[in-house]
Amino acid sequence: MVPHRPREEILLSIGAAYRTPPLLTAAERLVPIARADLPQLTPYGIPDFAPDDLSSLIEEVRRLFADKRAKNKDTPLQMAQLIELLASVRAWLRTIRLLASINLACDAPALSRLASSSPELAEGYPRDLLTELERIISAARDLRPRLEDAGLTEAFVGRGARFAQQLRTAIGAKDLDGKDLSIAVRRLYHRKAELYLLEKRIVRAGQLAFMTVSERQTLYHLEELEPAVLEPLAARPPPSSRRG
Repeated sequence: MVPHRPREEILLSIGAAYRTPPLLTAAERLVPIARADLPQLTPYGIPDFAPDDLSSLIEEVRRLFADKRAKNKDTPLQMAQLIELLASVRAWLRTIRLLASINLACDAPALSRLASSSPELAEGYPRDLLTELERIISAARDLRPRLEDAGLTEAFVGRGARFAQQLRTAIGAKDLDGKDLSIAVRRLYHRKAELYLLEKRIVRAGQLAFMTVSERQTLYHLEELEPAVLEPLAARPPPSSRRG
């Protein structure tokens, strides 16, 4: 099975978003895991040459990163903290999605406005995640009167809006144009994107293949690139302290 190949500007944006060292760390960790589990991964669309492709991409990205012209532009300056920002956005979306599932379970139209296709499915493309975030923020503002007593505060919605502004600033009004990049930087971004997307496919296949083998499934993650952070609702007193 040949995976869909994103447009060049999307590949460049994904490659620019992720710093090379953690990208390589994740890939190097996954190679022996994927190689050992290959019989379990291939039924889910991972080709038997995937570990070799992963190793080849590691070496190519490492070689390209050694070029000072590319290394100095590993990520554009405004994207330097993008990994951390994307993690916060995903966490914010998970929190509001969970709150909606608890309190709007019998109101399908309202629930669908706050429901998000799992934010981790944005494939590392920040512009898609921004579009989803802006949609959810708009719905949260409309539905906040219904959910305020359940913890959806103006401060929490405002935090999402702040993330949106930061993300908007980081990625700019349009995607990177390859014509504006040097050959060395363009090649590095391309290969980093290919490495990230292959890592993501292997991780998802592993999570699916070992769904009932938790100790093995936990090996399939991208914590180096997508750290698990929490975006809790505003702290509220525990129920016992509110009793008269």
